Amino acid sequence: MISLVAGVFGMIFVTYWLDSSFVFALICLMMMFCFLCLDGVSYVGLSWCFGGDLMSVGMMIISFWVIGLMYLSGGYYGGMYDCFYKVVVVVLLFLLLLSFMVMDLFLFYVSFESVLIPTLILIVGWGYQPERLRAGLYMLFYTLVASLPLLLCLLYLYNYFGSVCYFILMDLSIGGWWVVALFMAFLVKLPMYFLHLWLPRAHVEAPVAGSMILAGVLLKLGGYGLFRIFLLARYWIIYNCDYLMSLGLMGGLIVGFVCVGQVDMKMLVAYSSVVHMSLVMGGVLVGNFLGGWGGFVMMLAHGLCSSCLFCLVNVLYERFHSRSVVIISGVLIIFPSLGLWWFLVCVCNMSAPPSFGLVGEMMLLVGLIGYDFIMMLPLCGISFISAVFSLYLYNVVQHGKSWLVWYGCDVVVREYLLFFFHWVPLNLMFVDMNMWGE
Repeated sequence: MISLVAGVFGMIFVTYWLDSSFVFALICLMMMFCFLCLDGVSYVGLSWCFGGDLMSVGMMIISFWVIGLMYLSGGYYGGMYDCFYKVVVVVLLFLLLLSFMVMDLFLFYVSFESVLIPTLILIVGWGYQPERLRAGLYMLFYTLVASLPLLLCLLYLYNYFGSVCYFILMDLSIGGWWVVALFMAFLVKLPMYFLHLWLPRAHVEAPVAGSMILAGVLLKLGGYGLFRIFLLARYWIIYNCDYLMSLGLMGGLIVGFVCVGQVDMKMLVAYSSVVHMSLVMGGVLVGNFLGGWGGFVMMLAHGLCSSCLFCLVNVLYERFHSRSVVIISGVLIIFPSLGLWWFLVCVCNMSAPPSFGLVGEMMLLVGLIGYDFIMMLPLCGISFISAVFSLYLYNVVQHGKSWLVWYGCDVVVREYLLFFFHWVPLNLMFVDMNMWGE
C-alpha cells in the first residue's frame, strides 16, 4: 500500500512538470509493460490483498489507455489543461488501478466509491453548463445511496467470517435480499434500466474528458463488480436470475428505441451505453463460460467505441456550438475526412466486423441462448436496434442539406490521432482471438 501511495505521488510530480506528450508516452509504456508481464497468466498474487487475473489486467490496460487519450483530448483547451487537471486525472487513474488490483472487498468498496470524487470534480470544474452542479449531485446521490446496502452487507460478512478477503468468501451460499444488497451498487454504476437516469445528465454536462472516462472505464467498474460478486453467490444467482436478466435485456431494448428518438447526439451516445451494458449484465448473470467472457469482451469494446463517439461529438460541438441533429447535418460536405471516422466508429458501435464488439456479441448470443432459447428474442432485438440508432446517428449528421455556420478551425492532427488510437485497438484485438478463449 505504501508503494502504491508513493507511486501516485510520483505520477503527480511527473504530470506537474512534464509535457503532456511525454506523459501520454509514459502511460502507454506502462500499459504495454502491464500487458506483457501478465499475458497468458491466470492469476498473479502481489501481496495479501493485491493481485490480478486476465480480467483485472484487461481493465487496467483500458484504464491506462483511456487516461492517456484524455491527456491527448485536453490539448485544445487553454485553461482546462492545467496542473490541477493533471493531478485530478492521475488521482483518478490511481483509484481505478486500486479498484482492479485489490482482493479485499472492503478496500474495493472504498476505492470503488472514491472514484466518484475526481469524476465529480471533472464534471463540476470543467463542465459546459450551469446545470453541471445538479448533474454531479444527481450522480453522487444515485451511486452513494445504492452503495449503502453493499457496505452493510460487507460489515455483516466481516462480523460473521472475520474477513472480507475475496478468496475466503468465494463460493458462499448466500441468497435472497443479501444478493440484492451486494448487487445494487454495481447495477446503478453499470447502469441497469430503471437505475440509469443519472447517466445521461452526467454525460451531457461533463467535458469531453469526463465523458471519455465515464463511458470508457467507470461504467465498466459496475460490470467488473458484478463479475466479482457473482462468485460469492453463484448458486443462488444461477437459479434465480431470470427476472433480473429479463428486466435488463428488455430494458436495453426499450432504451434502444429511446436512442432512435434522441436529437442530442451526446444524449444518444449516453443512452447507447445502457443498451450495450444490458448485454454485459445478461452475460454475467447467465453464469456460463461464453456468457462471462462475452460480457468482458463487450466491456472492452464498448469502452473504446463509446469514448471515441464522445470525441467525435465534441469535435462538432467545438466548431458548430450545437449537438442537435436538427441543426447539424451535411457535415460530410464540410469535413469529408471526418465523415470517414464517423462511419468507421458507428460501424464499430453496432458490432459489425472486424470490430472487437462482434466477438463479444457472438459469445453473448451463444451463451444466453444456451441458457434459454427464448433469450434470442431480446438479443436479436437489441442487435437490430443498435444497428438502427448507429446508422441513424451517422446518416442524420453526415448527410442532408447543410445549414451550418462554421465557427473555428479545421480538424487538427491531434484530433485525428485521438480517433486513430481509439479505432486501431478496437479492431486489432479481433486478430488474435486465442487469448480470449484460453
